[in-house]
Amino acid sequence: MPVSWIDYKGHRILYSDYRGLKSEDLMLKNLEKEAEFYKNCQFKVLSLNDYRDTFVSKSFMNKVTELGKETKDRTLKAAVLGISGVKGILLNGYATLTGQPVRAFDDEIAAKEYLIK
Repeated sequence: MPVSWIDYKGHRILYSDYRGLKSEDLMLKNLEKEAEFYKNCQFKVLSLNDYRDTFVSKSFMNKVTELGKETKDRTLKAAVLGISGVKGILLNGYATLTGQPVRAFDDEIAAKEYLIK
Protein backbone atom coordinates (compact mmCIF):
# COMPACT_ATOMS: atom_id res chain seq x y z
CA MET A 1 0.00 0.00 0.00
CA PRO A 2 1.53 3.34 -1.01
CA VAL A 3 0.45 5.19 2.16
CA SER A 4 -0.23 3.44 5.44
CA TRP A 5 0.30 3.47 9.16
CA ILE A 6 3.19 1.34 10.36
CA ASP A 7 4.15 0.46 13.90
CA TYR A 8 7.75 0.78 15.03
CA LYS A 9 8.60 0.00 18.64
CA GLY A 10 5.13 0.97 19.78
CA HIS A 11 5.01 4.23 17.81
CA ARG A 12 2.63 4.90 14.94
CA ILE A 13 4.34 6.28 11.83
CA LEU A 14 2.67 7.48 8.64
CA TYR A 15 4.66 5.75 5.90
CA SER A 16 4.38 7.09 2.34
CA ASP A 17 6.06 4.81 -0.17
CA TYR A 18 7.07 6.52 -3.41
CA ARG A 19 9.84 4.01 -4.20
CA GLY A 20 10.39 3.44 -7.88
CA LEU A 21 7.66 5.81 -9.07
CA LYS A 22 8.91 7.47 -12.24
CA SER A 23 5.73 9.09 -13.54
CA GLU A 24 4.47 12.43 -12.30
CA ASP A 25 0.89 11.11 -12.33
CA LEU A 26 1.77 8.24 -10.00
CA MET A 27 3.70 10.54 -7.68
CA LEU A 28 0.78 12.99 -7.51
CA LYS A 29 -1.76 10.20 -6.89
CA ASN A 30 0.36 8.94 -4.01
CA LEU A 31 0.59 12.48 -2.64
CA GLU A 32 -3.21 12.78 -2.75
CA LYS A 33 -3.47 9.61 -0.66
CA GLU A 34 -0.96 11.01 1.81
CA ALA A 35 -2.98 14.25 2.04
CA GLU A 36 -6.11 12.24 2.88
CA PHE A 37 -4.34 10.54 5.80
CA TYR A 38 -3.35 13.94 7.17
CA LYS A 39 -6.84 15.37 6.75
CA ASN A 40 -8.32 12.50 8.73
CA CYS A 41 -5.74 12.73 11.51
CA GLN A 42 -6.55 14.47 14.79
CA PHE A 43 -3.08 14.19 16.34
CA LYS A 44 0.53 15.10 15.56
CA VAL A 45 2.09 12.69 13.09
CA LEU A 46 5.47 11.02 12.81
CA SER A 47 6.05 10.84 9.04
CA LEU A 48 8.39 8.70 6.94
CA ASN A 49 8.48 9.30 3.19
CA ASP A 50 10.48 6.96 0.96
CA TYR A 51 11.69 8.58 -2.27
CA ARG A 52 14.32 6.01 -3.23
CA ASP A 53 14.61 5.57 -6.99
CA THR A 54 12.05 8.25 -7.88
CA PHE A 55 11.80 11.21 -10.19
CA VAL A 56 10.61 14.45 -8.57
CA SER A 57 9.06 17.00 -10.94
CA LYS A 58 8.51 20.71 -10.39
CA SER A 59 4.76 20.12 -10.26
CA PHE A 60 5.21 17.47 -7.58
CA MET A 61 7.46 19.77 -5.53
CA ASN A 62 4.84 22.53 -5.75
CA LYS A 63 2.08 20.18 -4.54
CA VAL A 64 4.17 18.59 -1.78
CA THR A 65 5.16 22.07 -0.57
CA GLU A 66 1.48 23.08 -0.43
CA LEU A 67 0.71 19.96 1.60
CA GLY A 68 3.70 20.63 3.85
CA LYS A 69 2.42 24.11 4.66
CA GLU A 70 -1.06 22.73 5.38
CA THR A 71 0.19 19.93 7.63
CA LYS A 72 3.03 21.70 9.44
CA ASP A 73 1.02 21.95 12.67
CA ARG A 74 0.08 18.26 12.49
CA THR A 75 3.62 16.98 11.93
CA LEU A 76 5.65 16.14 15.00
CA LYS A 77 8.71 14.94 13.05
CA ALA A 78 9.37 13.93 9.45
CA ALA A 79 12.08 11.77 7.92
CA VAL A 80 12.74 11.05 4.27
CA LEU A 81 14.68 8.32 2.51
CA GLY A 82 16.36 8.49 -0.90
CA ILE A 83 17.35 12.14 -0.81
CA SER A 84 20.76 13.02 -2.21
CA GLY A 85 22.28 15.39 -4.76
CA VAL A 86 19.73 17.76 -6.30
CA LYS A 87 16.96 16.20 -4.22
CA GLY A 88 18.85 17.39 -1.13
CA ILE A 89 18.68 20.97 -2.38
CA LEU A 90 14.95 20.53 -3.00
CA LEU A 91 14.50 19.15 0.53
CA ASN A 92 16.26 22.18 2.03
CA GLY A 93 13.98 24.48 0.04
CA TYR A 94 10.94 22.49 1.13
CA ALA A 95 11.95 22.70 4.81
CA THR A 96 12.50 26.44 4.55
CA LEU A 97 9.22 27.15 2.74
CA THR A 98 7.04 24.92 4.93
CA GLY A 99 8.73 25.09 8.31
CA GLN A 100 8.46 21.30 8.47
CA PRO A 101 10.76 19.46 10.90
CA VAL A 102 12.31 17.12 8.31
CA ARG A 103 15.60 15.23 8.02
CA ALA A 104 17.04 13.04 5.27
CA PHE A 105 18.39 9.53 5.92
CA ASP A 106 20.05 6.79 3.88
CA ASP A 107 18.96 4.03 6.26
CA GLU A 108 15.34 3.19 7.10
CA ILE A 109 16.09 2.02 10.64
CA ALA A 110 18.04 5.22 11.41
CA ALA A 111 15.10 7.26 10.09
CA LYS A 112 12.64 5.39 12.29
CA GLU A 113 14.88 5.73 15.33
CA TYR A 114 15.10 9.49 14.74
CA LEU A 115 11.32 9.72 14.57
CA ILE A 116 10.68 7.96 17.87
CA LYS A 117 13.34 9.80 19.92
